[in-house]
Amino acid sequence: MLEEQVAADVAAGRSTPVDVVFSWFSFDVMGDFVFGTSFDMLRDRRWHSVILTLREALGLLGPLTPLPWLVHFGFNMAGFFPSIRNWFAMIAWCRQQMEKRAKSMGEKDSTSDPDVSYSLLDEARKKGFTETDWNWLSGDAVLAIVAGSDTVTSTLICLFYRLATNPTVAECLYAELATVDDCTDDIALQQLPYLNGVVNETLRLHPALLTGGMRKTPKEGAVICGRFVPGEITVVAPRPEMVRCKKGFKPFGTGRTLGLAELRLVTASLVRRFRLEPVGGASSFLDEMRDCFVARTGPLELRFRDRAFVGSSSGVVAL
Repeated sequence: MLEEQVAADVAAGRSTPVDVVFSWFSFDVMGDFVFGTSFDMLRDRRWHSVILTLREALGLLGPLTPLPWLVHFGFNMAGFFPSIRNWFAMIAWCRQQMEKRAKSMGEKDSTSDPDVSYSLLDEARKKGFTETDWNWLSGDAVLAIVAGSDTVTSTLICLFYRLATNPTVAECLYAELATVDDCTDDIALQQLPYLNGVVNETLRLHPALLTGGMRKTPKEGAVICGRFVPGEITVVAPRPEMVRCKKGFKPFGTGRTLGLAELRLVTASLVRRFRLEPVGGASSFLDEMRDCFVARTGPLELRFRDRAFVGSSSGVVAL
């Protein structure tokens, strides 16, 4: 579906708002992965109302993450803050989806590939659902959608910006991809050093989690970079530009397999078919990047050109 949407922009002679299109793609994938049903934003070419609600809510959560006490205060004042009302609306929607999924669980789930919600619900179903279970299940659903969508979105945006502004790299990548028969075969894509190098370098330059995760020091305290930090203190640190220890490079956490597979698949499919060009002051999207728990870039337009065609004075001709 993503490739077809880009092809439609090419046919219409217009640039593609990759910040929007990649976001639609990522949320559609995670909707299917978590609830077994897509948000269908790519198909409809418009935002799903609940995803807009989620994005507005995350706009507040990011800046307040290092201040959990202020978050709790804000949640108790939800009536005064639209962003917090949006957060509770998203939680309520996820609970509805989980309850609907619980009712639909049957024998067919034992013979097909279960989605994430099935795995989350199955254990609670065996002992009987409690209100606490539903609270945890709703939160887990939100976390899965956000962690699997916005992280991939921001990485894809930055990756394609780098390819569009470094055509030599894009053409080297295309040459490697030309050696693969099927660009949807992730086993084959995992064996391509240049493709995986492009993905990993993008993740290093533009981490999806700008400040990394929070950690709490042990009760006895800890010495960090030569300085003693008392016990039970929340520590937040931005990620370093150069990770010299290979063990420290772990993008996507528990969702690494799926996240990297999405990045390889999208990159391979689009670079194999299209050339890329930046539009206007493309780099300004980095200046507008915000930390909304996950990285959120500014708008970015890129122009895709089908590799099978070139322009001519009489129109477009096939090569």
